[in-house]
Amino acid sequence: MRWGQVVGLYAVLGILAALYLLQPARAPEADPAKPARPRFLTTAASDVTAISLVRGDRRLRMRREGEEWVVVEPAGAAVPRDLITGFLQALLTTEEIERIVSTTADLTAFGLDERGDRVELTLQRGEPIVVTLGVPNPTGTALYARRESDGTVVLIGRRVRDYEDMLHNALPRGTVPVGDAEGRVGQLEPLLFEGRRV
Repeated sequence: MRWGQVVGLYAVLGILAALYLLQPARAPEADPAKPARPRFLTTAASDVTAISLVRGDRRLRMRREGEEWVVVEPAGAAVPRDLITGFLQALLTTEEIERIVSTTADLTAFGLDERGDRVELTLQRGEPIVVTLGVPNPTGTALYARRESDGTVVLIGRRVRDYEDMLHNALPRGTVPVGDAEGRVGQLEPLLFEGRRV
């Protein structure tokens, strides 16, 4: 092969590569057999004026003041703003992975009974949105959730629970009693080694 032919082949290869790279990228075509998943909630973050989270006997209530979030309950607690906005975005952008049932009498199997975490979003206009977050599904990849408005039980992404856990973990822990009138609460049994106290 002559040098002229080699140079010609490289020139053709260069032109083809340039044409390929300059071609606009095509968006992946939606699979008609797989419809788009609906959002779990259809509210905009800007419409939410307050968030209340209840887990067992712990309550966290936050209120929007301008562009900032202020913790109302527990009084004096501080929670990073990024965690609050992250939780709200995770909740409002999560999709319904699977719809389980419309209504059910046995919510215990999904952790949506009194053990479930309660989330209430107060809106600028309209009724508050109330959601119960249950336990993860058997594979641990999603979370059972229920809208109070229609009672629908669905699977949503775990990211909502992750942010909720971070919010609760950011709260100060309650004080542990160190003793009572007789000094017994909080005392440890002495450690014995060969019958003697260590």
